[in-house]
Amino acid sequence: MMAGKKAGIKKGKKQGQYLVESSHSPGKFYTVDINRGSCSCPQWLFRMHHKGEKCKHILAVEQKYHVKVKEGMKAANPKQEKKAKIKESKAKELLEFVRKSKEADSMTLINKFGDDTVDELIASGEIVEEHGRIRLL
Repeated sequence: MMAGKKAGIKKGKKQGQYLVESSHSPGKFYTVDINRGSCSCPQWLFRMHHKGEKCKHILAVEQKYHVKVKEGMKAANPKQEKKAKIKESKAKELLEFVRKSKEADSMTLINKFGDDTVDELIASGEIVEEHGRIRLL
């Protein structure tokens, strides 16, 4: 997880599944499935599984439980993958909007693209919010 922040990790109900607490939203958990090689977090769904990379939640499970996530990672399920593609499309559209306008009003972006999309891009470090304005990093 992030330096200085400890998130909870616990075994899930199904064999090979673990619940990893979000470092940005305490109380929110992502599901890591070591047999499928997947995580339900947006970062993994949006980007990392397309590249065959592991997110911080998968790495945290590997480290804590001394397990290896199965190679050939696939999205957790088709519905999640479809949702991830929609989110990725919204994120790309938001980034292009900010790129063209140099910066944008936070509330305008939240109303146009949704709170989750704005929050995820801030959390991933792709955009920054200062004094109610959002710009690219």
